[in-house]
Amino acid sequence: MIAAAAEFGDAPVIIKDYVKSRKHEWEEACFVPCAADRDALRRVAVTFVERQGDLLAGGVVVREFRELESIGTHPKSGMPLTREHRVFVLDGEPVAVGRYWTDGEYANEDVPLGGFAGTMKAVKSRFFTMDLARQADGDWCIIELGDGQVAGLLDTIPEAEFFAGLASALGVSD
Repeated sequence: MIAAAAEFGDAPVIIKDYVKSRKHEWEEACFVPCAADRDALRRVAVTFVERQGDLLAGGVVVREFRELESIGTHPKSGMPLTREHRVFVLDGEPVAVGRYWTDGEYANEDVPLGGFAGTMKAVKSRFFTMDLARQADGDWCIIELGDGQVAGLLDTIPEAEFFAGLASALGVSD
């Protein structure tokens, strides 16, 4: 893990596993302000692994941290909230989109899905999530792709809307 972090130099990084992070434990088990700080990397990674326990999936991942547009701070964990959206994709087409966070100030904006259409079609998975975020410079980026079978349905996507989108995409009618 220390060797993997070396490619990031002095940049900040995120510690997670192949499926989940512990972002609500931002300081203790997720964020490392400087990838070159071996003590901080070890401390955060060990805490992450201990807290994941039997839920650890695939091993520890060191991921690039990106400066994203802030929308506030999580009221319980203190982690930074950013302008993120989750897109559920089936057969290369979006079927449901929702704000990632229920807390924080989101502007009424359209998520620029068209800019990511090529990626949605290119992913070699029938059902997945694509988490998109607006960076501090205003550009949008993909934060993460996930398995649609294990991704959480956000509170900002009503269940009826989600299942209606899936049914429509599958050509299933009432």
